[in-house]
Amino acid sequence: MIKIAPQSPTERARFRRWIIGISVLAVLAILVGWRVMATRPAAPPAPVAATVVPAAPPAPAPEPTPPEPAPAPVVVAPPPAPELPPLKSVEVASRPIREVPPEKNPPPPDSTSLDLTRPPPGYAGQHPSEGSTRAAPKQFQGAARVTSATSLTVGAIPVQLFGVKPPLPGDRCELAGTPTNCIELAKRRLQERFGRSDQVNCRTPNPQPGQVVAFAICLDANGIDLGSFLLNEGLALADTGQSYDYVGAEGVARTLKHGLWKFR
Repeated sequence: MIKIAPQSPTERARFRRWIIGISVLAVLAILVGWRVMATRPAAPPAPVAATVVPAAPPAPAPEPTPPEPAPAPVVVAPPPAPELPPLKSVEVASRPIREVPPEKNPPPPDSTSLDLTRPPPGYAGQHPSEGSTRAAPKQFQGAARVTSATSLTVGAIPVQLFGVKPPLPGDRCELAGTPTNCIELAKRRLQERFGRSDQVNCRTPNPQPGQVVAFAICLDANGIDLGSFLLNEGLALADTGQSYDYVGAEGVARTLKHGLWKFR
C-alpha cells in the first residue's frame, strides 16, 4: 500500500503560482489571436454587373386640333313693307276776308301808372306822407323802433324786412303755455332783441327809384338777421315773391313745430 505524504505549505504556494501563470498566458494568447483576426483585411466584394436599360424616347405631343369654324349667322330679310295708298288731295275753298272799319270815336285807354312812392298793399309799417318822393337809401343804420310783426322804423326810414311776411291774423302761438296772437308775439320778440341796443344795420338788396319803404335786410347789434330770427322762432313766413333765401329756415321751424307751426 502506497501512502501519499501531505504537501507542505511551500509546495502548495508554488503550485498556485504555476496555475495562475498558465491562466495568464492562455488569456494573452486569446487576446493576441483576436487582435490578429481583427486587423486582417476583408476580401473585396465581387463586382456586380449592372444592366443599363436605355430610356425610351418621349412620345411626341399631339397636334392641336383646329377649332371648327362658327356657322355663319343667318340673316333673315325683313318682310317688305306694305305699300301705302296715295294721299288724297282736298281742295279748300278760299274764304272772304272782312275788314273791320275803324271806330269813329274810340274811348281813351284806361291805364293806371304805378306809384312807387307809396308802400305796397298790406304794408303794416309807418306810411309816408302823401306826395313824398324821398327814395330809400341803399345802406343805412340807426336806432330801430318796432312798428309791426315784420316792420321797423330806422331813424326816419320805414323798413319792411326783406324776404319775410307777417303771420296771418288767424295764426295762434303760445307764450308760457298760454295761447296768444302770433303778430303780437312777433312784435314782443323783436322788442326783446332791442333790449340792450336798438342799433341796426340795414341793406336794401333791390332799391327802386322813388321807393320810400325800404325792403331791407337788417342786422341787430349782435349781427343777427332779424328776418331769419323771426322765421326760426316760427313767427313769420318766407316771402318767396321776394327771395328763396329763407325757405330753409321756415322748413326747420315747421319741422320743429315752433311758433305758429305748432297749431297749423
